[in-house]
Amino acid sequence: MGPNLLTHRCLKRVRHVFLAAFFIFNTPFSSNAQFFNPRSYTYWLNPESNAVSKKDSIAIGNYYCLNNQDAFFKKTFHDIARYKEGTLFMVVKTLDSTSERPLAGLGRIELYRDKFVISGNESPLSHVLKSEPAILRLSYSYSSGHKYFGGIAFVDSTTRFTEILHFDRLLDTMEIRKVETYLALKYSINITENKNKKLRDYIDGKDSKYWDVERDLVFNEEVMALGRVDSLGFYQTQTFSADAASIQISLDSTSLLAQMPEGDLANNSMLIFSKSKTTPEAMQCGEALGSRAWQINPVNWKYETDRVYLTVKQQLSKDEWPSLSNGYSQIPIRGMQSGDYTRLTIPVTAEMEESQYYLVWGAPETRCKPLCQVVTTPCTPATPSFINLKLAPEALPAHVDLLNLTTNERLEETLMVENSTIKNLASGQYQIHISNPEVTLADQVILLDNCPDLTDPYAGHPWANEANLLTSGADNTNTGNGHGTSQSGTDNTSSGMYLQEQRVTAGIRAYPNPSSGDHEIHFQFNDLNDMPFKIEVFDKGGSPLLVEKFTPSGTAPLFSHIFDVDGTYLVRFTSPSYSDLIQVVVN
Repeated sequence: MGPNLLTHRCLKRVRHVFLAAFFIFNTPFSSNAQFFNPRSYTYWLNPESNAVSKKDSIAIGNYYCLNNQDAFFKKTFHDIARYKEGTLFMVVKTLDSTSERPLAGLGRIELYRDKFVISGNESPLSHVLKSEPAILRLSYSYSSGHKYFGGIAFVDSTTRFTEILHFDRLLDTMEIRKVETYLALKYSINITENKNKKLRDYIDGKDSKYWDVERDLVFNEEVMALGRVDSLGFYQTQTFSADAASIQISLDSTSLLAQMPEGDLANNSMLIFSKSKTTPEAMQCGEALGSRAWQINPVNWKYETDRVYLTVKQQLSKDEWPSLSNGYSQIPIRGMQSGDYTRLTIPVTAEMEESQYYLVWGAPETRCKPLCQVVTTPCTPATPSFINLKLAPEALPAHVDLLNLTTNERLEETLMVENSTIKNLASGQYQIHISNPEVTLADQVILLDNCPDLTDPYAGHPWANEANLLTSGADNTNTGNGHGTSQSGTDNTSSGMYLQEQRVTAGIRAYPNPSSGDHEIHFQFNDLNDMPFKIEVFDKGGSPLLVEKFTPSGTAPLFSHIFDVDGTYLVRFTSPSYSDLIQVVVN
């Protein structure tokens, strides 16, 4: 049976498809379960595949918009307007991003750029509609008036739809997630930043996840898919970004908007590309090199050839050419340039389902020193693996996010000193992302081997396979990181993470820290007399609150500051020959 049989039967029948029945089961899904099962009376308008270029030429993703003037479209809008209860999904785009007029109306329901108005009651949208396409959902119920009240249905001349789904009942959260996943993958419109956190994941018919907000959060700028799921009527051998221009992914080496060439895809095969906000262009001096741009996730992927094509509207120089990496091995990428576009040939192999692969970009040469260095020390039978982090003083404070892709364990911390070590790492594949409010400092994948730890005193301890962050101040002394304060040379392991300090001859000590009732904190300078310091106080987000000058001496070894508001602060000390950054907590 041809892979597109279900879709073609539906879509080739009429210009704008109408299914008088569209239903999602409330009961648990079996392996043969369907998202959409025609059992209840409702409405479904969606575009045709393999359409010729239209006069309007407006598209969302790989599909031309519906014809608002079509008689069947108008009749469907009018029929939906009769319902007093239901769940309505729309894939919509406005050509007038400043209009205050209603974009569309279905009886007592009116759509504006920033809200729905239902029988005079406003329901705000999570995002104001501008020029970017959006997926909108409205769950509504009102009791006033007769069901067939003859409400007016209309669409503004600047409004475009590609798909409209209406249910004559209120869907539950799981049903909504499945419908929005279908629409998001079809039109490349993100739901990763959905206002409702429970609706951010992309899920399949078995309640598994194509894109997981806990696991894949770094890759949330674009989520695109090729695949075939017969129960959805979903069949895509090529897809475009939501703007229908900047990104193309296809099984064929050429792709033409609104086309869907046939391919021998197995049912339930899916290939998910998710793009990170870190991109190879517009890098700042010292920013992370080799940044991950794409995560590639094959799900039961079966296709007649072992490659797909990714085309981006960007020219790449030779030293920016990407490769595929799982943090240990690399697969070279072939490609070619044409005008403003670069087309890459991406191999897709069985190994990619066993170990997560990323498209790793090169970067232009730079004379800037790196702001952050990540060095992995492989394990031996006597020494466990660990990761050393070295940050330039100007990169602090920074945030580290380490995710074990094997166990889904996550470590998130604020880095306040230049040298840190992440220890007690189990074997497996890790994502590490380090950033400050200005730039991405590190963004890479690390694969750690499995070696027994025979010497670490925590070997065999219940926490031994959890990541532990230790910051060691080279030439400085520091205090707590929000997980408890340690004394010099003492580990605090009560939470599974501990902060290890080194006692040094010269340094700055803050006390009392954390404060207990008194908002005044003192900073004692040890063996730093007669050094002129610049002292800066920042809030937890990195915003400057105070800048002062201070020179410690034998008679004035203390600098004191009163913090008016409870919270966490960072205090930076800078002199020509010594610098330090200390976190203080005011209760």
